[in-house]
Parts: sequence; C-alpha cells; structure tokens
Amino acid sequence: MSAIDAIVERVCIALEHDWRTWHGHAFANRYDRVGVPSSWDVLALLGMMLEPVLGTSKERLPLWSPTVYGPAYRERGQLVCRRSSNTVSVTMVVLDVDDGTPLEQLLEPGAFALAHTSWSHTPAYPKWRVVYPLAEPVPAQRWAATWRGLAAKWPAIDPATKDPARMYYVPAVRERAPLLCPGPSPLTARRGTYTLRIQLGAWLTLPAPIEEAPAPVTRKAPAPYRPDTLRRDVAAQLRTDPAARERVAELVGARIMGGRARHAPCPACHRPAVWWALVPTGAGWAYCNHRQSCGWTGPLDELARVTA
Repeated sequence: MSAIDAIVERVCIALEHDWRTWHGHAFANRYDRVGVPSSWDVLALLGMMLEPVLGTSKERLPLWSPTVYGPAYRERGQLVCRRSSNTVSVTMVVLDVDDGTPLEQLLEPGAFALAHTSWSHTPAYPKWRVVYPLAEPVPAQRWAATWRGLAAKWPAIDPATKDPARMYYVPAVRERAPLLCPGPSPLTARRGTYTLRIQLGAWLTLPAPIEEAPAPVTRKAPAPYRPDTLRRDVAAQLRTDPAARERVAELVGARIMGGRARHAPCPACHRPAVWWALVPTGAGWAYCNHRQSCGWTGPLDELARVTA
C-alpha cells in the first residue's frame, strides 16, 4: 500500500459514519470572476492537498473557494459571479495565517482539519492554511458575525478572510519532490518544503458569533450662541411678536392706545413722539410723528437699544 493510500484509508475509516460533500467554486486564476460550481468530499480534498500542483508563478495558480454563489450576472458588460453581494453560503472555514503563528495554535482539539503550508511558506517563517469543513453551511447573512467569532478565537487569521467571496490558491510546489510520511501520529505528509497535517475528529463546532456593536451615537455640540445671532433673533421677534412689541413699549415708557404704542422717546429728536403698531404690518418699524422736522423711522430693536 502506498503512503497516499494509507493516509486515505485512515481518513475514510475515521469518517465512514459521517460522510459529507461540501459545495463551492473553482477559479482558473485570480482574475477569474465567474469560475465554475464545484463540490468536494473528503477524498477530493485529500487529493487536492496530497498532490499539490507544480507551478512557477503564484499568479498562474488556480484557486478554490468554499463559497456557494447565486447565478452569474452582467456588470458593466462583463459576466461576474464572485461578488460578496452574490454569496449564498460558506461551507468551510479557512484560516489563512501568514504571521508565523505555530500550527498548534490554529488546530481546534477534537475537530477534523486539513492544514497545509502556503506558497510563500518557509521553515523559518511558517505560513499555514487550515481548512475546517463544516457540518452545516453558514448562510451569507450570518457570515460577518461568524467571522468575528472566528477572529476572536484565532486573532492571527488574515482579516481579508472576512470577505465571504474570498478564494484561495490551491496547494502548490515549485519543484517536484517525493511524498514522505514521517509517521502515523500526527498524520503528516511532506513534499519538499510543502507540508500537509491531517487532524482527525468531528466537524468543527463554530465559536459563538459576535454581532456587530451598534455605532456610537455622536451628538454634535451646539454652536456657541454668538452675540450677532442673538441680535438677529431679537430683531426677528420684535418684527413679528405683538407681546414682544408691547414689552418694548413698557421698557421705553410708551403708552398703549388703540392698538399702538405712542409717545416713546425719539432716538433722533429726543421728543416723545415715536409710535408703532402692536400687531405689525409690513416691516413692523416705529415712526416719529415729527416727519418734517425729524423724520426718524427704524426697527424696534434699534429703538430699544438707543433708549435703554
């Protein structure tokens, strides 16, 4: 029995009572926005990860995504499918970690996981991709809260994986190398610098989703009440409010007679000859009775200010 057959047999025996298929999409390259619907069982996932493709450039590698999309549609004349707004569900959790975090910190005890090194991995600076197939897909509308729960549990994961439309390069190597299986525990396969770790167990129980906190309500501080604003407000009130106009009459010593304030001191000739209507018409100004010798006229706020 070959090393690959031995690994596959162990995995199949461990999962024979809970065999599942996960749906997603495959893409020819990073510029592919349509892709093709795909599905994988454990054998297909093992095949992809035990037999990494040979490549010379990351840009030319095919990609896969554990995301189910709605129908393709036209956008600016181009057919597209891979859009966050077009996602239906996510069927696997993929932890993409490239900050050197040890693999042991990314493996959930008791959960089935397939962990492989990524294209830019080096032994001195490990970069891992850990795939957790799920018992049930996560609906697209719940993915953001689910991802926040994952990020709280594994803070090292790439923030870009928050996007449900995220796709991942297939496992790849730069040079051909024989498959080496160091031992049965942990279940590991190596091809040169490429490493695959298989952890047997149950399907991942997702950490509790974290709902997005509501945005804090910021109340804009009212602008300071400037003197010129106050003057404008007072002037507007004195032009329109009969009660305010009557109050001015009291302040300047005018007499109320027949709906008018009379005998207020004139700011120009200083004689008690100014009058105004309590119920304003037009501009609502006050007038001096001595039209020939004085002729003063003006708004009530000016009269109140001068005679105050």
